[in-house]
Amino acid sequence: MKKIFAIFLLSVLLLSPFLSWADNNSAIQYLQAQIQNPWITQSLAAANINDLNINYLNAQEQDLLKVAKYLLTLSAVNSQDYASMRTLFATLNSHVNNGQFGDASQLNDDFWGLLAAGAVNKAGDFSSVKDFIISHQNADGGWSWATTGASDSNDTAAALMALKETDISNQDQVIVNALNYLHTAQKNDGGFAYDATASSDGASTAWVLAALNKLEIDQSTWSQGENTPLSFLNSLQQTDGSFLWLPSDTQGSSMVTAYALLAILDKSYPVNRVTIPAENNNGNNQDISLRIEGPTNTICLAEHLTASNVLALVVEASIICNFTYQITDTEYGPYLSEIAGFSGQGLNGWQYWLNWQPGTQSADQAQIQAQDEVLWAYGQFSIQPSKVEASVDNTGHLSGHLQYYDQIWQDLAQATVNVNGQNYVTNAQGLFSVALTQAGTYPVYFNGSEAFIRSNKIYLNYGAKSVKLFCKSLILVMSILL
Repeated sequence: MKKIFAIFLLSVLLLSPFLSWADNNSAIQYLQAQIQNPWITQSLAAANINDLNINYLNAQEQDLLKVAKYLLTLSAVNSQDYASMRTLFATLNSHVNNGQFGDASQLNDDFWGLLAAGAVNKAGDFSSVKDFIISHQNADGGWSWATTGASDSNDTAAALMALKETDISNQDQVIVNALNYLHTAQKNDGGFAYDATASSDGASTAWVLAALNKLEIDQSTWSQGENTPLSFLNSLQQTDGSFLWLPSDTQGSSMVTAYALLAILDKSYPVNRVTIPAENNNGNNQDISLRIEGPTNTICLAEHLTASNVLALVVEASIICNFTYQITDTEYGPYLSEIAGFSGQGLNGWQYWLNWQPGTQSADQAQIQAQDEVLWAYGQFSIQPSKVEASVDNTGHLSGHLQYYDQIWQDLAQATVNVNGQNYVTNAQGLFSVALTQAGTYPVYFNGSEAFIRSNKIYLNYGAKSVKLFCKSLILVMSILL
């Protein structure tokens, strides 16, 4: 009986997919000795290694794929650096363009953007990205890194992992077709090739195995005779713990090792998930108002915002007011080069005013406090802010005053003010008046010019109770198209 039990136990040990793995510890030690990067960090985190070095992360990164990898990395190590995660997620969100991430001709940015959103439990916010990915599945069931490219196993695996961040089931025809495609990339050695015409390699096999893990599919059911994806990866490990990319290689690859170890550990992407808590600033920089004036319309009008600087305020408002933006790194610091599709052209560009004072430093260095007012506007460097004030009495007499700011508020003469769709010109003192004859709500604003920014917009009620409503009195943030 003891002999039978010993034989049974030995069989279990030999057949177990984890215990049959040659040496996880040597792979871990090998990766710890390498220059750290997001792929290595995620692999080591999957192996439950703590105190990992992530000093290479930059929360101000603007490149979409790097931002996605950084979010995946921070979640993998269960980071509590929520400030960096908020910043990175806001940047990720800013790359959404017409329902997809980043470049509309690429797909890999959509795969990894959706995976990064999933890492912070936000994948549900990007259902349009799921639809974009599905709409670009090739006829053979696979995906490429580009919308018009031929299918490959690596990107198909990434697409599967991304789609599983949504509510799609394994029985969905999209998933079934993708798995059928992956079968065509599997070789007799149990491994997977980049595509049907190539030979098995370690990276492709690790990516597919990670996708099977995500789908909770037992890799042993994907055998070729006695060969499985796991046995193929096992054959690639070297004495130093590294894994080869190709069986014919003479030296292991740190990247393939990172991919392989994670897959062998029955892990996938994201390795872990973190929910970013609501920001608590104890009122130090809350209740900030923002107005963004584009060349043709008001892009955003928001109140009660929370941010530490003028640039971060735009990032936060982009989510609320649903506009895109682009930040360009320059030798002088980050430059807000585009908002809502309007980018700098010739002498025109974006600039900011803090409490009506023109910006004198990089927007990321301009600190803001509670009750501050921030204005962003598109125009030439010399353009100046304007504001309108108006009231109406119970006889229907509407009177107003238009001013512009140049160190102090000054009268804006001979300017056209719009009152309920009708134009009125200010006098030498910037004053205007209108005799109202019908009850109603009257919007009043100055639409701006080459020299002056569009003013605030106010609404005056006449006919029942005279009420003066400035836009800044709105409780809920909103976007207004004039």
